[in-house]
Order: sequence, then structure tokens, then C-alpha cells
Amino acid sequence: MSNQNFEAKLKELRELFTSTLPDKMAEVLSLWENTLEDWTEANCKKCIFELHSLKGSSGTLGFKEISAAFSDCESKLKAIHDFSQSPESELVFQLKQAFDRLVVAQEKLLSTNQQPSKVSLRQNLEPSSKILKPSDIQVLVVDYERSSGELLKKLLSEFGFNTSYAKNLTQAKQLHAETKMHIVLLDLVMPDCTVDEIFSFAKDLEKQNTRAVILSGQDNFDVRLGAIHANVSDFIVKPYQITNLVAKIRSALLLDLVRPFKVFLVDDQESVASYFQSTLQAYDMDVKVLLDPTKILESLKEYDPDIFLFDLFMPEVNGIELAKIIRLMEKYDSIPIVFLTSENTIETKLEVLEVGCDDVLPKNISPDVLVKQVSSRLKRGHELRYLNSRDSLTGLLNHGQIMDAASSALQLGIRRRTPTIFAMIDLDYFKAVNDTHGHAAGDKVLMGLGQLLLQHVRQTDYIGRYGGEEFLLVFPDSELEVIKQKLDHIREILSSLMFKHGNKEFNVTYSAGIASSEDYESLADILIAADSALYRAKEKGRNNVQIK
Repeated sequence: MSNQNFEAKLKELRELFTSTLPDKMAEVLSLWENTLEDWTEANCKKCIFELHSLKGSSGTLGFKEISAAFSDCESKLKAIHDFSQSPESELVFQLKQAFDRLVVAQEKLLSTNQQPSKVSLRQNLEPSSKILKPSDIQVLVVDYERSSGELLKKLLSEFGFNTSYAKNLTQAKQLHAETKMHIVLLDLVMPDCTVDEIFSFAKDLEKQNTRAVILSGQDNFDVRLGAIHANVSDFIVKPYQITNLVAKIRSALLLDLVRPFKVFLVDDQESVASYFQSTLQAYDMDVKVLLDPTKILESLKEYDPDIFLFDLFMPEVNGIELAKIIRLMEKYDSIPIVFLTSENTIETKLEVLEVGCDDVLPKNISPDVLVKQVSSRLKRGHELRYLNSRDSLTGLLNHGQIMDAASSALQLGIRRRTPTIFAMIDLDYFKAVNDTHGHAAGDKVLMGLGQLLLQHVRQTDYIGRYGGEEFLLVFPDSELEVIKQKLDHIREILSSLMFKHGNKEFNVTYSAGIASSEDYESLADILIAADSALYRAKEKGRNNVQIK
């Protein structure tokens, strides 16, 4: 969503608020009159709740003056704890004055077309706030030795990156000015510039949110300290494996963490929910809005969130109660929960922390700060779950996690009536690799295949290490022939890659079998079918893909 579209949406929400304000104010004033006539806790709480809701929505949409008036009425009404005050008491008199000021604020807003405070999107967030796919990524290799630079360019291109080459810093700066790079790989030793000049360029890149990675034949304290001062994203000592370098690039650009972040927003006020949804969607986040918190369990059956945003005060179920329900579900025990509220006090923050939640954000928070706060918690939560769910060698999902992902993808496909394709991949003659070159070489092959697979699938697909040298891939909403072509393409790239261990170089291949959910009823049956197709690929001489 562009800044112009965001402003249009915000204008629409503000107009909706002002058009419905008279009716909402009439309801609040009616509740206030009922409270004066029958000074009970129940009546007082109803009035407090409506004041709180309107304070939040008006503050969120930038109407600060009337939001402050709602807040004044709410706080004064809350200050009366025992509900035994007579209508003539001093506290009640002050409260009546607060409501009089609220009416004046409403009249001023509606009669003078009062302009709300400026709220707009800033487009200077880090690239990690945006979704990046390998095919979108611009990589620049800077190396004085053309042969090594062009070779690295070719290898990175085979892994799916858009890669350019520059012989020196002058060319690098020109290419970066023409096409903003996502990551620049800088050889540390070049004859036409100093190490300090290279570090200075790297520092400038990082300031522009372009990741800089140093490739160095030197490894000592001084050059590493220089890299730290330049704030580079990584420092890689030569010689390096191309698969390790790809893993470093993915890590620097957060490719394995940044997919379309899924935000589950629960707020009973439609205008407020729509505002936050529009704000987060503008930064490529997928936002599901739920206005009725009692429906959350049903909604979670078809939505797997990365973070929960809960309104703290809702009529039927408050945010604290909702968070406690979520925390009792093992699947979501590490998913961040953040509250949105117009009551951002230290007492509220402590209450939130006590129930295992992460933070409280004010409802009148600016869009760019909201996105940064949400993105920060998303990344930390992702990193924690990533480490817990990944195979330590390949970085892919471990056996348990890929099986869970396969089951979830199959069930979702059944509900949506879309096919899910399952593929089993097995490295050919892998035992011979271990026996000939050693287990360390075998580990490099497993890591390399893992990185290659990650580079050539969609962010909505799942890849896991099924066991040993066998991998399971899950492709939601896909077709058999399309997946067969994809796996054949990856297989051809793998067979062309040279793995080096010690002084020896060698190639590897894989065989694969695929099956579709359209032909089988259960996950077990589909996996058996894919495995059967894999064995047929082995029988046909290996290094091929078969469909069951």
C-alpha cells in the first residue's frame, strides 16, 4: 500500500468516525445520566467502558483534543471507587464539568472541521520490513580478480540471486547508484584502494540499509575490528564454500525469517482494527482481523499467526483473559502477544508481563513506530522458533516440524479444495561420499542441498530433513507437473555444482518421488506413495524425478 492509498484509507476512517460520533456521544451521555440517577458499579462500568473505547478510537485516528476529553472523563469516573458518592459531591461535580468539556470538544470537532494530527507512513524502514524473495535480491560481487569475481557471480546466479560484478570501488558505487543492491560482497584486498576505503564504503552501504559482507584472505584482530567499526553484516574468511556463503547471505537478509508476517489482530472496534490493519499491510504484513474475541479458536484453525495484537479492553472477553487462553495452547506458547490500549500505565505493563505477554503499545502510536515495534517482536519470536524447529546441520525444518507442517498443509488444502504436492528427495550414493571423502564432506553436501532447495521454492512451501540424506518437501496449492519441472531444474543445478573437500572435488545428484493429495486420503498414504515413486527413480538409474 502506497502512502497515498494509506492516507485515503485513513481519511475514510476519520470521516466514518466523525459521522458516527453524534450517535456514540448520545449513548455515552445517556449512560452518564443513568449513572447519575442510579449510582451503581454496573452503570459506572458501562460508562467507563464506552469512554475508554472512544478515547482509544479517537486517539488512534489522530483526534487528540476529543481523545483527551474522553480520557479526562474516564479517569475521573474511575477515581470514584466506592460508588457511594451523592450527585452533589465535589468529585461528581468535577466529573460533570469534565462531561461538559467533552460536549464542547465534540461540538468543536464537528462544527469547525477540526483537522486531526498528521499521521503518515514513512518509507525509511529497513528492508527486513519488506518481503524479499531470492529472485528479487540484487547481489554485487566486488573483486579485483575478474576470474574469481565472475565465477562467484555465476555460482550465486545458479542459486537464484540477481548478481552483478564490479572490478573496483568506482564501478561498485556506479552500479549501486543505478540499481540499489540488497547485499554487496567486498573483497578486502584490492590494489587500487586501501582497506580503510573499503571499510568506509561498507559503512556507507550499511547506512543505506544495504548489507555489506567482507570476503577476506586476512584474518587478524585489526581487520576484524575494522569490520566491526564499519558495522558490516558479516566477515567471511577465504577460502569458503559457496553453500556456506549462500547461507550467510540468507542470514544477512533474514530470508529464512522474513516471509509474509502473519498478524492476528483482535479488537472489537472496527474503525481501530481497520486502521491498524491498513498500517501493517502497508509494510507487507498479512493481517487477520477478528472483531469478536470469542471466535478466536475457530479462526485459528485456518490462520497460523506469527504475532497476536490484542485490544486490552473488550466487553465480553478482555485482552488479558484472551492471552491466558492462548498461553494454555502449546502451539502458541512462544508466539509474541502485544496489547494495544489507550491506558499505557506501568501497572498495565506489569499485569501484561505477569501473564507471559510481551508489551503494551499505545493506540495513538505513529505508524512507523508501530511497524518497528511489531517487526522487532516478530523477528525475535521467529528467531527463537527457528532455532527450536530447525535441523542443526542444514537449517531446514527437523523431522517433527516438517511432519507437523505436512499435516497442517494437507488439512488446509482439503478445506480449501486445493491440491498439495509432497516430494521425497534422496541423495544418490551418499554413503560413497562419506566413505570416500569423509563425513565432513557429507555434511557439506547436506548443507549445500538444503541451501539450494531453500533458494528455489516459494516462501509458502515447506522443506525438512526427513532423516539422514532424505528430505521431505511440501508444496501447497500446486500441480504435479509444475513441481516435477521445479525438482528437475534443482536437480540439474545440483549436479553441476562442484563440492570441494581437502584437495578433492566431486559432484552429487539426487533422486526424487512426488505424489498429490488429490490421489490419496491420508498423509501416511501420500508419503508412502512419494517414497514408492522415489524408489522407482532409484531403479531407473538415479538422478531423476518420478511421479506416483
